[in-house]
Order: sequence, then structure tokens, then C-alpha cells
Amino acid sequence: MIKLWIVLLCASCLVLADEKSVPPKPPKPPKPTLDPQVQAIVGLATSAPAEFTADALLRIVDSGRVPERELKIELIEQAFKAASSAQQPVRRVAVPAVGPDTAPRYLSSALQLKLDALSLQSRAVKAMLDVDATKGRELFQRISRPNLSARKCEDALVYDVSAYYDAVGYVIRSAFSSAEKKKDQHIAFLVAQLSGINSISELAPAARLIVSLGLDAKQLEIAGGVFSQKMESLSGDDRSFSVNVLALQLELSALSAAMKGLQIETQSLIRSSRKLLVTEFTGPRCSDSVGPKASDNPDAVNALQWFNGDFRGEVPAITAEEATSSKVDGALEIDKYFQSEEALHVMQAVIGLRMTAEGRIRPEADRQTLEWKSLLGDVLNQLANWNVRQEKSEADYFHQKAIVYEALLELTGPGDEREKILRQAVTFIANSSLQHASPVEWFWHPKSMLERLRSVNQGEPGKLLAAFKSSANSALVLYATLEEVMPEAPFFAR
Repeated sequence: MIKLWIVLLCASCLVLADEKSVPPKPPKPPKPTLDPQVQAIVGLATSAPAEFTADALLRIVDSGRVPERELKIELIEQAFKAASSAQQPVRRVAVPAVGPDTAPRYLSSALQLKLDALSLQSRAVKAMLDVDATKGRELFQRISRPNLSARKCEDALVYDVSAYYDAVGYVIRSAFSSAEKKKDQHIAFLVAQLSGINSISELAPAARLIVSLGLDAKQLEIAGGVFSQKMESLSGDDRSFSVNVLALQLELSALSAAMKGLQIETQSLIRSSRKLLVTEFTGPRCSDSVGPKASDNPDAVNALQWFNGDFRGEVPAITAEEATSSKVDGALEIDKYFQSEEALHVMQAVIGLRMTAEGRIRPEADRQTLEWKSLLGDVLNQLANWNVRQEKSEADYFHQKAIVYEALLELTGPGDEREKILRQAVTFIANSSLQHASPVEWFWHPKSMLERLRSVNQGEPGKLLAAFKSSANSALVLYATLEEVMPEAPFFAR
């Protein structure tokens, strides 16, 4: 029994000795954290609407204030996820027939900010590729590519998906290894993207992408062949065609030249181009963009001259009959702003502040007179009495009133009057319900307002930014703070 106890005791000693001989594991390095100023902006971003969240997080990554790779990846992932909830799925641009001071024109201008889901997600992919090529490629596969249906003649806006094709090019250039490229896996990826073309609006950016990649003869022949097939398969869409015909003409010429430079036959590309033009020229046309004949529209005349000139090679020219529409469809019906009685009176009063009764622009000295300040007071009284019930919609009311505030801030010099107008303008913007109904459209005006003040002598843009920051509006506070903390990448100045 004593021997057994001694054996067990000795065994325990050996175990303890072994345990003492194992060196302790080094402590895990602390997880990297954001700079407190940057962390504060992230907090502001997550409380703003989704499109502003995504944009701000990507702006933080671009600023260089986040050196840690792990944190960059985390912020980009958050931005990509937020972008999927952006209200506008894809950027759109106004057709030429849309005039100024109309609802479609302001929406088109707002969409120039590229705060739509597709543009933001494409931007997130490019940011991720700069940090981690594999993750960037995986992120691209998660983009929900929109189905771009044909636009009707009543549609005032057409699609712009150039940001998506920029991202495709970025993936091809930076996310495929040398071994993968030797197997032409990047070409298979390109073919898959080209095979998804379903709108005329995609043709010009897709052709531009192909040319930009510097493909060899075999690769360019494959890509050009897929592109030609997709172009030939598209059905009529006069609204999109009329907006994109000049850009398409330029990109097809560049693609044809690149193919000829590598001794690739271009007849398939030219025949597909001819079929597309004839399909559009003979199909239903929108009456505001072109008459029954292509000769009624300068852009169409240009396209005909271009095709029937050097571009067509041995392919037959497009005849006059093939350039004649079978049907003329409807046109845009867009109401102009400042047509209601209240809006018209306000705008006339603002014009009176800028110009004399004889039609001359008032000199700056006029704006210091009691007469001018009295006119300004009348305008402010009219603004105070103007309300949303007097207009067709909240958006119409917001755009018109914001335009007036922008003009007044530009016209008034430094002093009490401008500061009063500035406070009223920021209060109006910060409390508008349009920020929930159409965030990007709403945001266009604070941006435009700041740009106006930056462009005029003694505009005092800093005071407007300070008012944004103290407004308690999540988006305005966010971007004013971004301007303050990260002036190297200001949102409002771009």
C-alpha cells in the first residue's frame, strides 16, 4: 500500500514538473480599434439613412485614417451591406427633352451623387480589391445586378450603369492571379458579365470596358463576339437609344479599331451594329426625341452618316426606308416648377432682388439699400406663408422652396439677413419629410446650397456647415463632421 502511494506521488510530481516546463502562451494581441474621431463618425454614419451610411464608411476607408487591414475590411463589408438597402437601385439620367426646374431634372441631378445601390456596391468592391483581392472578387459576386427593362416614352430618366462596368474592369485587372489568367479565367468572367447585358444603356460602357482591358487577339475576338451577339438580340427601346446613341457610336468605333489593330474580322460587329440601328430607327419612336424619320433628329443623322461612312466596311448601307419609323409613340408630359400662384409670386420676387425692372442685374451696392432690404423682407414673408398644401407633392414643394433659399443665400452678403436666412433654410431642410421618402433627392439641396456659398465672394460656407452640424439631423451632422475631420476627402466639395 505504501509502495503504491509512493508511485502515485512520484507520478504527480512528474505531471507537475511537465506542466511547469511548458512555456505559457503569449497573450493575444489586442484587436485593433479605430481612432476616436473616426469611431465617432462611424457612429454617426450608422444612424443615417442606408445610402449615407455606405458612402460615409467608404469615405472613411479612402481617407487613409484606418491603416489596419482588418478594420478596413470590416468597414467595407458594412458599407456593402448598407448599400443594398439604398432606396434607388441604379443611377438614372434625364433625357435631353427634360428641362430645368422640373422634378425629373432634380432627381437626375441628385443621382449624380452616385448614392444608388449599384454604384455604392460597385465602389465597395473596388475598395475591397485594394485591400484584399480575393475578398473583393467574392464581394462582387454578391452584387444584385438589376434587370434593366426597356424604358417607355413616358419615362424621363434612363439607366446609367457605368459604375458597374468600371468595377468589372477593376476585378479583371486586380483579382485574378497569373496562373488564372494563363487559363483565361478572367476572360470567362468577362464573358459572363457581357452575357448579362439586357439594355441598350449597357452597350457603351461594356464596349469601353472591352477596349480598356488590352486583351490579346484571341481574347478580344471572344469578347467582341459575345458583345455583338448581345447587341443584336436587344429589342427596341427608343428612350434609351436616343440618350446613348452618340456614346455608343464612339465606343463601337473604338472597339472596331482595336479589333482591326489585331487583325480580327469586324464584319460580325458591324452587322450587329446595323441590325440594332435599323431596329431602333424603324421601331416605335418617342415623339419628343425624334420624328417619324431619322432625318428629323440630329443625333440620328449623325449615327446614319457614321455607319454609312467608313465604319460599315463591306456591309450594306442603311437605306432611307430602313431609317423610317413605323410608329410615333407618346411624349414626356412634365410639369414645370413655379407654376402655382404662390410659387410664381415668390420666384418673381426673387428675380426682383436680382434684377431691376428694366432687366439689368442689380449691382452689389443696391443690396445695401433700404429699398432692397424691404424687398427681401417681402420675399421672406411670402416664404413663411408658402406651404406644402399649395403644391402637388412634398417633393415639388421642397425643391422649389430650397431653390429659393439657395438664391437668397447667394444674393445676401454677410450679416444678420444672411444668418437669418441660413437658419431658416437649414431648419426647413432638416425637417423635411422628403429625407425619408427620397433621401438622395433631398440631399441634393444642402450640397447645392454649400457649393453656391463656396462659389460667391464672402459666401461663408463654414457658417452653413456649422448650422448643419448643430441641426440634429443625422445626415447633415454626418457630412458636416466628415468635412471637419477628413477635409482631404470632403463630400460636399466633390
